Amino acid sequence: MVMISHSHRFIYLKTFKTASTSTEAALERFCAPAEACADGVARDAYDGPEGIIGSRGPAQDASRGTWYGHMPAADVRDALPRAVWDGYFKFTTLRNPFERLVSHFAMRNRAHFAGRVSQDDRRTAFVDWLHHSPQATQDLDIYGIDGTPVIDAAVRLEHLAQDRAALCARLDLGTVDWPHLRNNPERWAKVGDWRALYTPRALARVADLYHWELAEYGYHAPALETSQTTD
Repeated sequence: MVMISHSHRFIYLKTFKTASTSTEAALERFCAPAEACADGVARDAYDGPEGIIGSRGPAQDASRGTWYGHMPAADVRDALPRAVWDGYFKFTTLRNPFERLVSHFAMRNRAHFAGRVSQDDRRTAFVDWLHHSPQATQDLDIYGIDGTPVIDAAVRLEHLAQDRAALCARLDLGTVDWPHLRNNPERWAKVGDWRALYTPRALARVADLYHWELAEYGYHAPALETSQTTD
Protein backbone atom coordinates (compact mmCIF):
# COMPACT_ATOMS: atom_id res chain seq x y z
CA MET A 1 0.00 0.00 0.00
CA VAL A 2 0.85 3.61 0.23
CA MET A 3 0.13 5.73 3.30
CA ILE A 4 -0.10 9.49 3.54
CA SER A 5 -0.52 11.57 6.68
CA HIS A 6 -1.50 15.20 6.28
CA SER A 7 -1.06 16.05 9.96
CA HIS A 8 2.50 14.69 10.05
CA ARG A 9 3.26 15.35 6.39
CA PHE A 10 4.66 11.96 5.43
CA ILE A 11 4.32 9.50 2.55
CA TYR A 12 5.11 5.85 3.22
CA LEU A 13 6.00 3.73 0.18
CA LYS A 14 5.56 0.02 0.88
CA THR A 15 8.17 -2.46 -0.37
CA PHE A 16 8.11 -6.28 -0.22
CA LYS A 17 9.33 -8.53 2.63
CA THR A 18 10.73 -5.72 4.80
CA ALA A 19 8.41 -5.65 7.85
CA SER A 20 6.34 -3.31 5.71
CA THR A 21 2.90 -4.57 6.75
CA SER A 22 3.78 -4.13 10.43
CA THR A 23 4.97 -0.62 9.66
CA GLU A 24 1.81 0.41 7.87
CA ALA A 25 -0.40 -1.10 10.59
CA ALA A 26 1.46 0.90 13.23
CA LEU A 27 1.15 4.17 11.32
CA GLU A 28 -2.49 3.92 10.24
CA ARG A 29 -3.69 6.06 13.13
CA PHE A 30 -1.74 9.01 11.77
CA CYS A 31 -3.50 8.72 8.42
CA ALA A 32 -7.13 8.00 9.31
CA PRO A 33 -9.64 8.23 12.18
CA ALA A 34 -9.79 5.30 14.61
CA GLU A 35 -12.91 3.82 13.02
CA ALA A 36 -11.12 3.58 9.66
CA CYS A 37 -8.08 1.74 11.05
CA ALA A 38 -7.88 -2.03 10.55
CA ASP A 39 -7.12 -4.63 13.21
CA GLY A 40 -5.26 -7.04 10.95
CA VAL A 41 -3.65 -7.52 7.59
CA ALA A 42 -6.58 -7.02 5.18
CA ARG A 43 -8.25 -3.66 4.71
CA ASP A 44 -10.03 -1.45 2.20
CA ALA A 45 -8.55 1.81 1.01
CA TYR A 46 -9.22 5.03 2.92
CA ASP A 47 -9.05 8.54 1.46
CA GLY A 48 -10.16 11.32 3.77
CA PRO A 49 -9.18 14.61 5.35
CA GLU A 50 -6.66 12.95 7.68
CA GLY A 51 -4.79 11.18 4.92
CA ILE A 52 -4.75 8.14 2.65
CA ILE A 53 -4.31 4.41 3.29
CA GLY A 54 -4.09 2.01 0.38
CA SER A 55 -5.94 -1.30 0.35
CA ARG A 56 -4.13 -4.49 1.29
CA GLY A 57 -4.78 -8.23 1.42
CA PRO A 58 -7.99 -9.65 -0.14
CA ALA A 59 -9.46 -6.13 -0.31
CA GLN A 60 -6.61 -5.12 -2.57
CA ASP A 61 -7.03 -8.19 -4.76
CA ALA A 62 -10.75 -7.58 -5.22
CA SER A 63 -10.44 -4.00 -6.43
CA ARG A 64 -7.21 -2.06 -6.49
CA GLY A 65 -8.80 1.35 -6.97
CA THR A 66 -6.68 4.48 -6.82
CA TRP A 67 -4.73 3.51 -3.69
CA TYR A 68 -3.38 -0.01 -3.32
CA GLY A 69 -0.57 -2.10 -1.88
CA HIS A 70 3.01 -1.78 -3.10
CA MET A 71 2.05 1.15 -5.31
CA PRO A 72 4.90 2.49 -7.50
CA ALA A 73 6.22 5.90 -6.54
CA ALA A 74 5.41 7.35 -9.96
CA ASP A 75 1.74 6.40 -9.57
CA VAL A 76 1.63 7.91 -6.08
CA ARG A 77 3.18 11.12 -7.36
CA ASP A 78 0.74 11.35 -10.26
CA ALA A 79 -2.29 10.79 -8.00
CA LEU A 80 -1.35 13.51 -5.50
CA PRO A 81 -1.28 17.30 -5.68
CA ARG A 82 2.26 18.27 -6.58
CA ALA A 83 2.64 20.32 -3.39
CA VAL A 84 1.94 17.20 -1.31
CA TRP A 85 4.38 15.03 -3.22
CA ASP A 86 7.12 17.64 -3.19
CA GLY A 87 6.58 18.84 0.37
CA TYR A 88 5.98 15.66 2.38
CA PHE A 89 8.67 13.46 3.95
CA LYS A 90 8.93 10.21 1.97
CA PHE A 91 10.25 6.98 3.43
CA THR A 92 10.19 3.23 2.93
CA THR A 93 11.33 0.01 4.61
CA LEU A 94 14.40 -1.88 3.39
CA ARG A 95 16.24 -5.14 4.01
CA ASN A 96 19.48 -6.60 2.72
CA PRO A 97 18.43 -7.12 -0.92
CA PHE A 98 20.28 -10.43 -1.20
CA GLU A 99 18.23 -11.88 1.66
CA ARG A 100 15.02 -10.04 0.80
CA LEU A 101 14.91 -11.36 -2.75
CA VAL A 102 15.14 -14.95 -1.51
CA SER A 103 12.24 -14.22 0.83
CA HIS A 104 10.24 -12.65 -2.00
CA PHE A 105 11.00 -15.60 -4.29
CA ALA A 106 9.92 -18.05 -1.58
CA MET A 107 6.64 -16.19 -1.09
CA ARG A 108 5.87 -16.20 -4.81
CA ASN A 109 7.10 -19.74 -5.51
CA ARG A 110 6.17 -21.87 -2.52
CA ALA A 111 6.13 -25.09 -4.54
CA HIS A 112 9.89 -24.79 -5.03
CA PHE A 113 10.38 -25.32 -1.31
CA ALA A 114 8.48 -28.58 -1.12
CA GLY A 115 10.56 -31.58 -0.07
CA ARG A 116 10.54 -33.14 -3.54
CA VAL A 117 12.41 -30.22 -5.16
CA SER A 118 16.19 -30.55 -5.12
CA GLN A 119 18.42 -27.71 -3.99
CA ASP A 120 19.99 -27.52 -7.45
CA ASP A 121 16.59 -27.15 -9.13
CA ARG A 122 15.55 -24.58 -6.54
CA ARG A 123 18.72 -22.59 -7.15
CA THR A 124 18.22 -22.71 -10.92
CA ALA A 125 14.65 -21.46 -10.55
CA PHE A 126 15.76 -18.63 -8.29
CA VAL A 127 18.48 -17.46 -10.67
CA ASP A 128 15.99 -17.54 -13.54
CA TRP A 129 13.48 -15.57 -11.47
CA LEU A 130 16.08 -12.91 -10.68
CA HIS A 131 16.83 -12.39 -14.36
CA HIS A 132 13.38 -12.69 -15.91
CA SER A 133 10.61 -11.97 -13.41
CA PRO A 134 9.39 -8.39 -12.95
CA GLN A 135 8.78 -9.31 -9.32
CA ALA A 136 12.54 -9.17 -8.74
CA THR A 137 12.65 -5.47 -9.61
CA GLN A 138 9.38 -4.24 -8.08
CA ASP A 139 10.97 -2.42 -5.15
CA LEU A 140 13.01 -0.25 -7.50
CA ASP A 141 9.80 1.35 -8.78
CA ILE A 142 8.23 1.52 -5.33
CA TYR A 143 10.88 3.80 -3.85
CA GLY A 144 12.23 5.27 -7.09
CA ILE A 145 11.16 6.93 -10.31
CA ASP A 146 13.04 6.37 -13.56
CA GLY A 147 15.88 4.73 -11.68
CA THR A 148 16.31 7.51 -9.11
CA PRO A 149 15.35 6.96 -5.45
CA VAL A 150 12.81 9.50 -4.18
CA ILE A 151 12.86 8.64 -0.47
CA ASP A 152 14.19 10.84 2.30
CA ALA A 153 14.84 7.95 4.70
CA ALA A 154 14.50 4.19 5.13
CA VAL A 155 13.67 1.95 8.06
CA ARG A 156 16.00 -1.04 7.76
CA LEU A 157 14.93 -4.46 8.94
CA GLU A 158 18.39 -5.01 10.40
CA HIS A 159 18.11 -1.85 12.51
CA LEU A 160 14.39 -1.71 13.27
CA ALA A 161 14.52 -0.22 16.76
CA GLN A 162 17.09 2.42 15.85
CA ASP A 163 15.49 3.46 12.57
CA ARG A 164 11.95 3.44 13.95
CA ALA A 165 13.02 5.67 16.82
CA ALA A 166 14.67 8.08 14.38
CA LEU A 167 11.54 8.10 12.22
CA CYS A 168 9.25 8.81 15.17
CA ALA A 169 11.49 11.67 16.27
CA ARG A 170 11.72 13.12 12.77
CA LEU A 171 7.94 13.05 12.25
CA ASP A 172 7.00 13.88 15.87
CA LEU A 173 4.93 10.71 16.20
CA GLY A 174 5.45 10.14 19.90
CA THR A 175 5.23 6.56 21.19
CA VAL A 176 4.21 4.04 18.52
CA ASP A 177 3.14 0.43 19.10
CA TRP A 178 4.75 -1.71 16.39
CA PRO A 179 2.82 -4.96 15.79
CA HIS A 180 4.29 -8.09 14.20
CA LEU A 181 2.19 -8.98 11.17
CA ARG A 182 2.73 -11.45 8.33
CA ASN A 183 5.76 -12.98 9.98
CA ASN A 184 5.84 -16.55 8.64
CA PRO A 185 8.64 -18.47 10.38
CA GLU A 186 7.39 -21.80 9.01
CA ARG A 187 7.78 -20.66 5.42
CA TRP A 188 11.18 -19.12 6.11
CA ALA A 189 12.31 -22.30 7.86
CA LYS A 190 11.63 -24.24 4.65
CA VAL A 191 14.05 -21.95 2.84
CA GLY A 192 16.89 -22.99 5.12
CA ASP A 193 20.12 -21.10 4.51
CA TRP A 194 19.06 -18.41 2.03
CA ARG A 195 22.67 -17.94 0.93
CA ALA A 196 22.63 -21.42 -0.60
CA LEU A 197 20.43 -20.22 -3.47
CA TYR A 198 23.05 -17.85 -4.82
CA THR A 199 25.52 -18.35 -7.65
CA PRO A 200 28.05 -15.81 -8.97
CA ARG A 201 25.58 -14.87 -11.71
CA ALA A 202 22.81 -14.32 -9.18
CA LEU A 203 25.05 -12.21 -6.95
CA ALA A 204 26.03 -10.06 -9.92
CA ARG A 205 22.39 -9.58 -10.89
CA VAL A 206 21.36 -8.36 -7.43
CA ALA A 207 24.42 -6.14 -7.12
CA ASP A 208 23.56 -4.56 -10.46
CA LEU A 209 19.86 -4.06 -9.73
CA TYR A 210 20.22 -2.82 -6.17
CA HIS A 211 23.56 -1.03 -6.36
CA TRP A 212 22.07 2.07 -4.72
CA GLU A 213 20.94 0.15 -1.62
CA LEU A 214 24.35 -1.49 -1.33
CA ALA A 215 26.19 1.82 -1.62
CA GLU A 216 23.80 3.86 0.53
CA TYR A 217 23.28 1.39 3.38
CA GLY A 218 26.38 -0.79 3.28
CA TYR A 219 24.72 -4.09 2.45
CA HIS A 220 27.07 -6.86 1.35
CA ALA A 221 26.78 -9.96 -0.80
CA PRO A 222 27.04 -13.31 1.00
CA ALA A 223 30.09 -15.51 0.59
CA LEU A 224 29.54 -18.60 -1.53
CA GLU A 225 30.42 -22.19 -0.77
CA THR A 226 32.47 -24.13 -3.31
CA SER A 227 29.35 -25.92 -4.58
CA GLN A 228 27.80 -22.55 -5.49
CA THR A 229 30.63 -21.09 -7.50
CA THR A 230 29.41 -22.35 -10.89
CA ASP A 231 26.24 -21.17 -12.64
